[in-house]
Amino acid sequence: MFILKPLDTSSYNRYKTLLDQGQGDLSFLSDYPKKTHNFYRVYIEDQELGVLIMTPGVKAYYAYYLVSPSYEEDLIRFCEDHLIRQGAKILAIGLGGHLGNRLSLLEARAYKRAFASEHMVYKGSHKTLDHPCIRPYEDKDYVQAHKLYAQAFHRMRVEVGDFPDSEVEKESDEMKRKWAATKDQRWVYEEDHQVLGVMRVVASELSTVSVAPSHQGKGIGRALVESCMTHILERHDHVDLWCVVGNRAKKLYSRLGFKVVNKEVYMEKQVTLE
Repeated sequence: MFILKPLDTSSYNRYKTLLDQGQGDLSFLSDYPKKTHNFYRVYIEDQELGVLIMTPGVKAYYAYYLVSPSYEEDLIRFCEDHLIRQGAKILAIGLGGHLGNRLSLLEARAYKRAFASEHMVYKGSHKTLDHPCIRPYEDKDYVQAHKLYAQAFHRMRVEVGDFPDSEVEKESDEMKRKWAATKDQRWVYEEDHQVLGVMRVVASELSTVSVAPSHQGKGIGRALVESCMTHILERHDHVDLWCVVGNRAKKLYSRLGFKVVNKEVYMEKQVTLE
């Protein structure tokens, strides 16, 4: 029924204009330049309906934008079938902007709320801040940096309460390779040869801000955020981040001048064989 065509830059810019006018979800605007998902234009015959994001995997993700409500249920079924054929065991969808009837539609299809996240943006002045304890990540940092990252994010998920199955992510060769492949995006906070904080920067976005639980509340997170904001603002006119609703780090981001511009609710369901 539906035909998918890759989303090119000119089409992205056209949709971006519509989304800038408040008709859709702002996460689309920040995700496309980073190529973190597969982006498509959705058609029925020659009629263009909107834009679709799909990321296959055991836990597969999808979201759609500017699609008429009359096509939503059929498009959800289409996405589910497409991702299940590629091996999905869990289906996740992001809902932003105006939820409309989508929430009840998904609940009727056995989706349950997983968590919510807020898109925050900083558009203030550019400050030059260099901190003596902050430096680029190196491969030799992996063991310390991954351990504190895994512990910090598990603690956050437990405190938020929306992640009952949260576990501390284990160190692995696969994860080590992923960190090595993205080391140019990572920064660490180090004192006395001990890594106490780590952060990732992807284009204009601050990501995975992590401080060792034993050293939280000592200004390390703020130093990392401010330093990486400087790095981003040398190349972009704003800074993005996503903050899980309930994460106490939001207080820090608000004090630094970040404003909430959008909220996205994530829903999930287990794939069952009929």
